[in-house]
Amino acid sequence: MKHLPVILLLSSLVVAGCQQPSEVKLNPADPDQELTVSSVVEPDTNEPSTPDSTGLVVKDRNQFAGSLLVTSVKYDNGLGVATVSAATAVLEDRTKPPILTASGKIAGYPGIFLGNSLKLNGVTMIRVTRMLAGVFAGWKYVGDLSLTYRPNQPYRWVAPADPVGGIEDSIDSPIDSPDDLTVFSPHGGGVFSRNHDLELRWKGQGTISIIIQAYEPLAKKTKPLLLITPKTNRGRAILGTKLLALLPRGRNFVFTFVLANRRELTLPRYSGVVLIQAASIYNSFVVIN
Repeated sequence: MKHLPVILLLSSLVVAGCQQPSEVKLNPADPDQELTVSSVVEPDTNEPSTPDSTGLVVKDRNQFAGSLLVTSVKYDNGLGVATVSAATAVLEDRTKPPILTASGKIAGYPGIFLGNSLKLNGVTMIRVTRMLAGVFAGWKYVGDLSLTYRPNQPYRWVAPADPVGGIEDSIDSPIDSPDDLTVFSPHGGGVFSRNHDLELRWKGQGTISIIIQAYEPLAKKTKPLLLITPKTNRGRAILGTKLLALLPRGRNFVFTFVLANRRELTLPRYSGVVLIQAASIYNSFVVIN
């Protein structure tokens, strides 16, 4: 496979302390392989940022007043690949006062109570408490899909209208799960150098994005740093040395590949637009020296 050089045109990308995402265009010799790179701004909230399990970054949380998610997530640490499949749902009531952090920033809005009315493919979702900035923030709904998830299959979210404490518009919204995503490079457990271009290779057709996260092995915590979006999904991309040099000096990272089908649901009498997403997610835990 022919190596494609990458010319990295730097604008004002700052990985640490960035207040607004700024973009950097990677223009390789093949124009179809163009990449858009943005810094990921961390939310000011005690709720952990978990794109490795949801495929969402903070701009998704800000843009949408709720999400209905079907996910199949793979974790590759070099010793094997573990898979977890699940469904999660939150509908925020943005007509109510927001929940604030200790510094006075908006952490989110209360999650709407849907009783036992929210179903996915006929199975009732389980209601659990939701915490934001350390305080009770209403409800979210979860479901275990470990035995039932399949790629390229229809999933249908259904909830009847419930004007008393719930939503005033019914939900009947299908979405198909994407291809089963497999990542060949960077492979889990791999050790890579900042002084050499890093080739990314994967298998799975559809809309792809890659989130690079710093990783703390002892605390098992991640911090999103960069969001990379290929213009065209060709199953490969090249990250140049100038881009790799922007990563913090920590050695451990997670490359989170997200292959997702998305649609938006607008409920006329609801307080916002809901994101409906089915995603196949692959996390490669690597070392970059």
